Amino acid sequence: MKRLILFTIAVVVFASCKKTSSNNGNTNGTVAVGSIVATIDGVTTTYKGTVSGIIQDSGTDIELEAATGTYPNLGSGFTLDVDGPNLSARIYTDTTASLPGFLSDAGIGYLDAAGNSYFDAPSSAGFTTITVTSLTASQIQGTFQGIIFLSGDTSQAKKTVTNGKFNLLIKKL
Repeated sequence: MKRLILFTIAVVVFASCKKTSSNNGNTNGTVAVGSIVATIDGVTTTYKGTVSGIIQDSGTDIELEAATGTYPNLGSGFTLDVDGPNLSARIYTDTTASLPGFLSDAGIGYLDAAGNSYFDAPSSAGFTTITVTSLTASQIQGTFQGIIFLSGDTSQAKKTVTNGKFNLLIKKL
């Protein structure tokens, strides 16, 4: 539920983003600063503009957020959630939970253009991986992939997220 609420807030806050379908001139597998790129069910989208990485909860939680439209027509959006007591460059999965009260160390949330919310299933594990390849006081980079479900329910429609990459400036809350 925490992820759904944070995702909804994130989409509203970061509603001034735009989307492109280019690789931002990068040919080395990275993405431009201020970008989240992902292939969702075979369609690649770049979320670029007012995207952000936010470190909160005394450095134990990083939210990476982006949207494609402007309020009130938000379009689609992403939230990547990385949790852990010692955030660092490493692999985070939905099969581990390093903090009390958290269901996992990694989560993906996606709002499609029709307003449907998809996110990793809190009742099951093995669907989501977020790899932080670089983390400094001001920037985070990495990759992600996973299977996300309508309303987080594994019995509902699913989306496959592949080739996810992010390169965001971060701020502390």
